[in-house]
Amino acid sequence: MSVDPNFQEENGLFKKGNPGGPGRPKDSFSLVGLLKDALKSVPEGEKKSYAELLIKKILDKGIIEGDAPTHRLIFNYMDGLPQQFLDVTSKGKPIPILGGASNDPDAIYSDDSDEEDNETKEED
Repeated sequence: MSVDPNFQEENGLFKKGNPGGPGRPKDSFSLVGLLKDALKSVPEGEKKSYAELLIKKILDKGIIEGDAPTHRLIFNYMDGLPQQFLDVTSKGKPIPILGGASNDPDAIYSDDSDEEDNETKEED
């Protein structure tokens, strides 16, 4: 990837004051945009929009019919799923990729867990 000196620093990041580009063209195709517009419309012979009818159908299925997967769907969209945490046991040091491709001299290059296991065994 080449770096444009007018807009980017040596490291490839945009220079201060650069907006980063024009963004998506205004007339570009967006399925989400079309769906949002369709949900706002009112079907012929109805008094409520598609969005209102969809929400009523979901609530009826979940609450009146007692459908458990729909219960989960409703709660997940109301509160969101519980946040997932990833436990990385690198002790705060960078983890090298591809077997040691790191410029950091303090990076972890082997699994220290065996040494810790040996220390606890010796104490016992």
